[in-house]
Amino acid sequence: MGKVESKAKSPSKNKKNNTNDLQLLLKNRFNEISNGRSTIDKPTFFEYTDLTICPQLQSLIFDALSKPENIIRMERFVDFAEMILGDSSQQAKVLLQLYQPIKKIIEGVIFSFFKCEQLDPESAILLVDFLMEGIPLQLDLFSLSNFMQSQIILSTIIKHISELVFIRPQDSTKLLPQVSRNSLLTPAALCLIYANLPEELRDRWRLLFSRTDK
Repeated sequence: MGKVESKAKSPSKNKKNNTNDLQLLLKNRFNEISNGRSTIDKPTFFEYTDLTICPQLQSLIFDALSKPENIIRMERFVDFAEMILGDSSQQAKVLLQLYQPIKKIIEGVIFSFFKCEQLDPESAILLVDFLMEGIPLQLDLFSLSNFMQSQIILSTIIKHISELVFIRPQDSTKLLPQVSRNSLLTPAALCLIYANLPEELRDRWRLLFSRTDK
């Protein structure tokens, strides 16, 4: 009996195709920001990310991408983006490579998320404090990666704002449902609700008895 060849692609081939697709998106985004030039300078990077992330995170990312020339080149842009859009271990490695206090990094991430989601920023510090309570005292790649696996909201937020910066336009779908400013639930509470939902439901939920302001 002859051997029947499977038409299904191997997992390794699918992974390679996905990697190539992502790299193409990242290169296109680089060319969009740089206006076809070979480098991105600081004013240009800040202009293109101004509506997405807060100044603190803008500085952290630009400094990480631009050393030692103070300009961003495509290869570094793509490498950094692939890691920050990766799993929690890759994200943890990027955060450590920023060489900044972890609280400063988390503040930049959370306040940027509240900015791009157009959330009331008053409760942002509550979410920062909640996350900082669980940060390991001895911070290394292993401990930070484990922490991010246990606090899925941080990894999810990092990936969400990174997609806005490195891939998608800034009018993309928001991660959280919008609520009125008079809601009993703060944006920080919404983040924790999101993180504790089953993965298959995180993009398919809405709040009852709530509305957006008109």
